[in-house]
Amino acid sequence: MDVYLKSATFAHKLYSCDETKENYYCNFGINPEFKQHLAHPQIAISGVDQDNEIRIIVIPSNKFFLITLFVPQTKSLPGSPHPIINDFVNAVCSKLT
Repeated sequence: MDVYLKSATFAHKLYSCDETKENYYCNFGINPEFKQHLAHPQIAISGVDQDNEIRIIVIPSNKFFLITLFVPQTKSLPGSPHPIINDFVNAVCSKLT
């Protein structure tokens, strides 16, 4: 699935690009009737698919609160972790020191 990243968002910073391809294995998504409730100043929709369906949500005030509607771990390889997985591990490690 193509995911289009909104500029100046946390997700865009992680990927350092405007678009990515991600693995998606189901037909789940955000209920369109609920989408209006996500238009909140403390929530950022950071990525959408070709149909403008939500694929990444973040809470910018949180150090690492990122929700995906795809499976980033399937694109991680030894020595080449997925950007979201890599940053998550770095965020956890920074809390341990």
